[in-house]
Amino acid sequence: MCQYYKKNSVAICRKLHYIPVLKESVSTLELRLCYLPNIRRQTFQNISSNKIIRLAFKVNNSIQAISTDAFSDLRYLQTLEVSFERQLDVFNFKSSLGSLNVTLFNELILESNGWTSLPDNLLDNLGGVTLSVLSLSENDFRIMNASIFNPIFGLNTFFCVGCSIKYFKANGLMKVESIDLTNNNIFEIPNFCDDSGKKSLAPVLKKLILTDNAIRLILPSSFKCLKSLRSLFLDGNRMKDLKKNSFSILPSLMRLSIKNIPRLNFRQKAFSSTSLRSLQLSQNGFRFDKIDDLNYFRGIFKNTYNLEKLDLSKNYLPHKPQYTFAMFSPLKQIRTLNIATTGIASIPDGLFQNMPYLQKLILIGNKIARWNPSTFKNMTNLRNLHLDGNLIHIINKTSFPTLLLNKLKTFGISSNPFWCTCDQRWFLGILRSTNITKKMHNWPKYYSCAYPENLRNSLLSRYRPTEAECKIVYFTSIIIIAVCSVLIFVFFIVLILYRCHINLKNLLYFARVRHRIKKGYLKLTSCDDFDFDAFVVYCDSDRQWVHNNLIKRLEDKGLKICIHHRDFEVGEPIINNIEKFMNKSWKIIVVMSNDFAKSEWCQWEVNLAVERRRRQGMNALVLIMYRQIDSKHMTSGLRTLLNTTPHLIFTEGLGERMFWNAVVNGVNKSLMLPPTAIL
Repeated sequence: MCQYYKKNSVAICRKLHYIPVLKESVSTLELRLCYLPNIRRQTFQNISSNKIIRLAFKVNNSIQAISTDAFSDLRYLQTLEVSFERQLDVFNFKSSLGSLNVTLFNELILESNGWTSLPDNLLDNLGGVTLSVLSLSENDFRIMNASIFNPIFGLNTFFCVGCSIKYFKANGLMKVESIDLTNNNIFEIPNFCDDSGKKSLAPVLKKLILTDNAIRLILPSSFKCLKSLRSLFLDGNRMKDLKKNSFSILPSLMRLSIKNIPRLNFRQKAFSSTSLRSLQLSQNGFRFDKIDDLNYFRGIFKNTYNLEKLDLSKNYLPHKPQYTFAMFSPLKQIRTLNIATTGIASIPDGLFQNMPYLQKLILIGNKIARWNPSTFKNMTNLRNLHLDGNLIHIINKTSFPTLLLNKLKTFGISSNPFWCTCDQRWFLGILRSTNITKKMHNWPKYYSCAYPENLRNSLLSRYRPTEAECKIVYFTSIIIIAVCSVLIFVFFIVLILYRCHINLKNLLYFARVRHRIKKGYLKLTSCDDFDFDAFVVYCDSDRQWVHNNLIKRLEDKGLKICIHHRDFEVGEPIINNIEKFMNKSWKIIVVMSNDFAKSEWCQWEVNLAVERRRRQGMNALVLIMYRQIDSKHMTSGLRTLLNTTPHLIFTEGLGERMFWNAVVNGVNKSLMLPPTAIL
């Protein structure tokens, strides 16, 4: 049974045991699921009068053999396809190619036949032919030796997609212009140089596709002998690192695609190439946002300044605007920029003004909510703008220049969480008064309200606020803003009073001091006005060090030290004694440690010391960190004291002498009244 298509020029015959007479207009014949075990010249006797240009044995026609003269009567045949013929022996098939009319024949497709090897002389009978296409895809070759192409005069495109190739030998590619080796097992870039390393085995090769292989390493020398290569595809391989100048050795390279390679690392200047015009780096998930080096971003596209098309979608661009600006600043010739789904939330000022030829900008699926009024100014060549799927709430008259909206051919801003409020009136007016909706894909279906709640999921096109409603909303908004401003002001005043009450006390104290100075009766204290040079605050567990070391060394210097075990009055309450003798002492020495921090008595004494510091300044205290205090034992009073007053740290051995000198100097140091405490 045969069916006819395309004005009877195509016939598709199924489940036949022979080839029937066809309509005179048929020029293409496809045979599917027929039973034709032996293909001979007589097989085509019913169509010998037809001008068959394309003959395709597709999908299991049970072919086992094809005779050497099988195609002799098909004088106009240009394309022959033999696919999914698992019973056909390639060594038997090659002799039948001699019956083709080599002056017209230009396309040979031999796919999915289960062949595991090819005879070296497969194409010997096609000597002098220039093929536009030769496809051996979906066979099972572990090794592909390109020397089989030597007999033919030229080959435009060679396909061996899904051929399980692990090793590809390039000798025989002298006249091949395009090679597609997608979905094989190639683990390194084939060597396209001869044994001397100086002459190319593929001097006219312009396009090389190595997508979905197992290539792990790219070196600058990998493409040494491909001087004519213009397009290179390396998507879906297993590289982890692209080194500096990986492709600079390709002087004619214009298009480079490296997509869908997770965890791929781009070194600075990895894409250096002055000839490169198109660079596709999408779906790599590269974390530019994890790099904190401005020089890296300045250099990544520094020597790729002739680039016209860049696709960085589904990577992570840097969060810092200055890094993003530095990254794209060399690309002044860019025409198409795709940075969809890159996680950007803001657009650096002047970024697009630095791209005067930009025609297409894709920002889909990011976190952009707003931008500066100047962001899209002076973009005179932009014709396609896509901002779909961001976080845009309001579009107003400062969002886009009117001239830009008029020039756009495509304006995508769908699937944003629009606010249906009076602030949206300008945008709604533009939509209804111009033809811009004709440029907006998916209008009005994917333009809906996200706020307020009562309008959620309703179409933006149906929202029609009146002027009266917006006036009420306007005055209500002013009142709310005014009330909120007052509340915020009061809150901050209260917060300042609470947080800075100590500073305010000091300020008042300082004012009183200045007033007394003007009156001429402020008394300046000195050590001679006190009974003791220093009062020591310490915990009982540190007593041995205090008595044997600290007090001994200070009293040896002639200083009079007050300690409660020796100097307190008997029968007097401990609290009274502490306050009384602190007031009799010129300075207060505080010896701190973990045990000190845990003692409630010591903390009470610290509060007295803080009060002395407030009244007399930081020189009224000598703080000694005898043993380091753990963070879990640190109290707020101690932390305040340590943060506002210099302290000494006791260390034995090296530096101990300097420590004791500092303690003595601290006790002897003048108070420099009147104090100006900073807490």
